[in-house]
Amino acid sequence: MPKLSPTEQSFYERVGVRIRELRRLGKGHALSQAQLARKLGVSQNTVSRWESGEHRPTMQDALVIVRFFNVPISRLFFEDEDQSLAGRVSRGIRDLSEKDLSDLLLYIKIRGELNRHDQHQPLGSLGLNAKAIQSR
Repeated sequence: MPKLSPTEQSFYERVGVRIRELRRLGKGHALSQAQLARKLGVSQNTVSRWESGEHRPTMQDALVIVRFFNVPISRLFFEDEDQSLAGRVSRGIRDLSEKDLSDLLLYIKIRGELNRHDQHQPLGSLGLNAKAIQSR
């Protein structure tokens, strides 16, 4: 097999990381490399080499993997496909503590109240401050 460029090697290492993520989280519980190998009909060594980026999965391998985990094929090859605002927020709050989440919810509630207040009343000092902060 020809030597890979650093860019190609990095790409296959990222594919390997995604295969490992699917194996650990994909069906609601973690699978060992041996368990996944049995389910896909390959050797444990093959799964290990995919995950390390040492071996490139073929397109047929990729199709078997994504069908097993019931995910789109883009899940293996591209960054997180959900680039919507909701998707970015979801990724952003994933590791927040309960207290931080509570503080964030309180902030959202206050912002909502300020927005409703601004729509129905002339701007007072609180509204002016909120508008100044929003424009930054």
